Amino acid sequence: MPELKLTRDAVCVTETLLDTAAEQPVELDYSLPDYYPSIFRLLKTSIRPVIQQTRISGKSLTLDGVCRITVLYLGEEDNSLQAVEQTMPFSKTLELKGECDAPVIRCSCRCYHAGGRAVSPRRLDIRGGVSIRARVTGQRELPVVSAASGSGIQLHTTLLSLCGKRRSAQKPFTVSEDLELPQSKPPFGTLLASRDAVRMEDCKIIANKVICRGELCCHLLYLPDGGGQPETMEYTVPISQIADLPGVDEGDRIDARFEPAGLTLEAIPGGENGCRHLSAEWNLILNCVSDQNRDMAIADDAFSTRCPTELSRTPALAERMVGSVNLSQTVRGEMNTEPVSQVLDLLCNIGEISARAENGAVIVNGTLEVTALCLDRDGVPFTADKTLPFEFPADCSCNGELSFSPMAQILSAGYAITGEAAVEARVQLQVTGAVCEKLPISGITDIALDEEAAVPPPSSALRLYFGEPGEALWDIARRFGASMAAVMEENELDSETLPERQMLLIPMVED
Repeated sequence: MPELKLTRDAVCVTETLLDTAAEQPVELDYSLPDYYPSIFRLLKTSIRPVIQQTRISGKSLTLDGVCRITVLYLGEEDNSLQAVEQTMPFSKTLELKGECDAPVIRCSCRCYHAGGRAVSPRRLDIRGGVSIRARVTGQRELPVVSAASGSGIQLHTTLLSLCGKRRSAQKPFTVSEDLELPQSKPPFGTLLASRDAVRMEDCKIIANKVICRGELCCHLLYLPDGGGQPETMEYTVPISQIADLPGVDEGDRIDARFEPAGLTLEAIPGGENGCRHLSAEWNLILNCVSDQNRDMAIADDAFSTRCPTELSRTPALAERMVGSVNLSQTVRGEMNTEPVSQVLDLLCNIGEISARAENGAVIVNGTLEVTALCLDRDGVPFTADKTLPFEFPADCSCNGELSFSPMAQILSAGYAITGEAAVEARVQLQVTGAVCEKLPISGITDIALDEEAAVPPPSSALRLYFGEPGEALWDIARRFGASMAAVMEENELDSETLPERQMLLIPMVED
């Protein structure tokens, strides 16, 4: 009897090393500089956190970031709109379940609470909370049986399309640009708020590198020099970067993201017309992850026609790429306000965002935190807040458990006064990311035969069996110690399941 020979293939198994939400408190006791007017009334306290760097050392993930704290208030003397800003760095270390060679890190952070109070006309007490969402996945290779011969071994295999070796790269970089105000705008005085997003335009694979091009969209709200009502400006800056991704090829699908990680804006002193030029420097991070499905046959059951068989299995979780999401959706909502004469701007932040698979479709849902900065009938600034929920289907299908870390950005925000005390907010949201389906597998890693308890060969070359509709030929072959392939060939069947009740000829297996 020929010796048992096994052929193994490596399955890339996905392991979740970290999937958690961590809290970062924000506390600041701040005194106004002498050149700022005293506080009459606070309008809005906002905290905008960004993660600027991620690094893994052993089993620890460290996140470094900064919170940009902005307080809008009315001055004590003339109800003029004022803004003060401070930055507060933070660092968070989280423990991983294990180590891997090429981890994929997905992190996001948001402010879920921001509050401020005036302890005195010149002193602020600010308290808030930041939620940091971190997910780290890795891969390991699991050798599983894909073919076997000898010792009367019979193997049942399933053809699966699974993600192969995943590659990732992270590249921090800066973009510097001189921004100019048009002559129709008043000179720059003080920055009140900013919003950044990057629209990915092109991604190409060339010689183990990924070339990414996009457009940086920047929205500024500022107070003019010398007073007056706030003004807004929109800027677009083309950007391009090259990420090294050894082993990547044309068949890979790339999930590339430009992630804004902070803006530094400085006024360039002007002449008689005031400041009309700004020096802007953006910190950004390019994250690239490449995936490619590969078809492979995995043994899911086996037996020997000659002796008892013992199978060793290792349950694991693999993934399969099913598509990518790149959609733009407008989120609308009505905001109740005080009697309003003018809307100056919408200040927007993304709240919770998640995704789920439902009836084969991918559903993205979350919230937007929107603040309308307005003027009342007397021209005094005030704010109105609203949380806008959203939910919409993505152009992608998934029938199993979803593996998707969406990236959401605010591309633009508009508004309309719809009543004496009502404003409609319109926020254009972009959601991107690669979508994978989780596939639990229980691959056979080894087969052991008890050759001392050999089964005697059948006495006849053919046996008869009457099968029932829906009966599996593999189960029939196992029962008789036969080959499923031989049963299908002998009875001219093209399906592994009997379509109707019929008589089967069961041939004897010969080594």
